[in-house]
Amino acid sequence: MVIFALDGIKPLRALSTHQDDNVVFEMQRQAQHQVEQLNAGSLVSGLVMLQVVLVTLMASNNAAREIASERLILEREKLGGLQPFAYVGSKVIFLGIFVLAQSLWMGFFVDLVVGGLPGDLVIKLALLTLASAAMTSICLGISAMSKTPEKATILCIYLVGFQLPLSGAVLTLPDWLENWVQPLIAAFWSWSGSLSSMRSTAFYDAVKQVTNTDLVTPAVAAFVLFLHVIVGLAMTFVGVQRSQWES
Repeated sequence: MVIFALDGIKPLRALSTHQDDNVVFEMQRQAQHQVEQLNAGSLVSGLVMLQVVLVTLMASNNAAREIASERLILEREKLGGLQPFAYVGSKVIFLGIFVLAQSLWMGFFVDLVVGGLPGDLVIKLALLTLASAAMTSICLGISAMSKTPEKATILCIYLVGFQLPLSGAVLTLPDWLENWVQPLIAAFWSWSGSLSSMRSTAFYDAVKQVTNTDLVTPAVAAFVLFLHVIVGLAMTFVGVQRSQWES
């Protein structure tokens, strides 16, 4: 991922308010500033989204087969007295370690290599972790509801595949579709909240030059991602409780 920013992220220069008497020179100066803004906005937005997509991909890989692949063992253990809550709790602890390790490593490593992404590092790390936790939780729920690990894997791959095109990071979605789709796309909330943490920097204006998608505050993004986690865990609990001997 870092090959896209091995040269680091160069600080944006503010456009001088002084108007040069030479009209041609003034137009060239403004055009150059516009190009710098577009390049910086594309780079920052792309790096943030790429981080989010990669952690959701790792989350899907971690959780997709976690329950579906051991369904028969789970059903036998339930007959022996295993409580679904205890089983789900063990999965949360196990996968939670991966969520923290992968997300924090991704965030710290990229920030170190590029010389510091603009915005609040703590907020960006928190939203990256929540995105990973949300996808892990939903994929764990899909795994618990699926009869076979192959079916769970395919569904989770599709879910990750929709994250980028439906996030609005690359192409702005039509308003009627955006309102229905974005609440379901974890990548949008992590990407959007991370970019909003740059609001006090010149990079925020640069990002707005390359996307017309409305950006939400980090607090709203974190709340929605937390809801994703809750929904995923609820799906997991229901799937574990339900008997699926036929799988």
